[in-house]
Amino acid sequence: MARESRFSEAYSDKIPEIGLLKGPSNRTLTTGTETVTGTAEGDTINGAISDAEKTLTVSDIIDGGAGTDTLNVVVGTSAAPVSLNGFAVTGVENFIVRNVSGQAVSQDFGLITGETAFTSNVSTSAVTVTNLAAGTTAAIVGNGAATNGAADIGYVAAATAGALTISSGVTAGAVTVTGAAITSQTISSTGAANTIGALALAATTTGVTIDAATKLTTGAITGAALASVTVTGAGGVDIDAGALPTTVKTLTASAATGAIEVAAGNVADGGVGTGTLDTFDFTATTGSGNDKVNVAAIAAGTEYSVSTGAGDDTVTIGAALVSATATVAGTVIDGGVGVDTLVTTSALATAQTALTAVTSVSGFETMTISTALAGSFSTVRHQATGITTVNLNLGSAAASAATITMAAGTNTV
Repeated sequence: MARESRFSEAYSDKIPEIGLLKGPSNRTLTTGTETVTGTAEGDTINGAISDAEKTLTVSDIIDGGAGTDTLNVVVGTSAAPVSLNGFAVTGVENFIVRNVSGQAVSQDFGLITGETAFTSNVSTSAVTVTNLAAGTTAAIVGNGAATNGAADIGYVAAATAGALTISSGVTAGAVTVTGAAITSQTISSTGAANTIGALALAATTTGVTIDAATKLTTGAITGAALASVTVTGAGGVDIDAGALPTTVKTLTASAATGAIEVAAGNVADGGVGTGTLDTFDFTATTGSGNDKVNVAAIAAGTEYSVSTGAGDDTVTIGAALVSATATVAGTVIDGGVGVDTLVTTSALATAQTALTAVTSVSGFETMTISTALAGSFSTVRHQATGITTVNLNLGSAAASAATITMAAGTNTV
């Protein structure tokens, strides 16, 4: 008992200090004026703005303190657009906005310091943020049911890279990224399949990387300086709602295992490169998914290379194929492993048959005529051997006199 007494006496003065330690707080604001001071840990502050109730007001003072802190704001029904500017906020790193107001919501992060993440969380109306600090990650979150509104994400002039995560079942909404110096953009798809509207990249962005853990479908992609698209991940990536900008020269998706669907733009003929060899004006490499690469917009005389890897792939052409030679890059298409399909029109197939047989197309087992057959054609003028199946358009019955020439062996039409 004496030892217990001496222990209590020796440490009794420490007990009040231990009692002052606090865990992270979760604070919901009221309609009154409030001053919020966070703890040393990750605190969460919740506020709401609507015509009926305002718990986050310009008179509130919020200091998240140390730790990684979060400010959640729900914007409810409003008769007019809502600005989130004017609130005294410091020491908060994560900003989450849910806009279900029926009006546009905007926030200028040039009035805030220290942010590292911004999220539009199941917003059904448009959200616009400007002047996000360099390195800040933006996110759009869905729930698979709500129709997401548009998101406009703007960075400060000094930012050179943008990062956007689309997750948990986003269903709609155009996405725009702006920033005077952004050269690279990363887009991640996680949590569930996601669909967005048109994707407008910053005018200075030269490269975009799409990392799809889950399927991502986008509307048409635009970007004045965009030169390359890289795709990784096991999720499918469907970006063929419109042709890629004509500035895009390279699609690299060899590491992707999900299905890629993409359409090249009408890229310009770059002419002769180093030495005397005419170089490829567009190059696409895909991975092991069942990929669809459409190069129908590329005009005759423009050189390109498509390699679709493993999987049952489809390549759609729109101009005559040209063999690669020592001085001409030509059109080099490799269907790779799997049951691969070359798609062309009846007119183009007939015209190709009148030309010299192409030697730089390989790996295709099927040829599809996408329009009603209007004349004879030869598969061996497109690929010397290997095409054993021809699929015709349903309107082809009228061309009963047409002749289809195929390599010797067992073939199916």
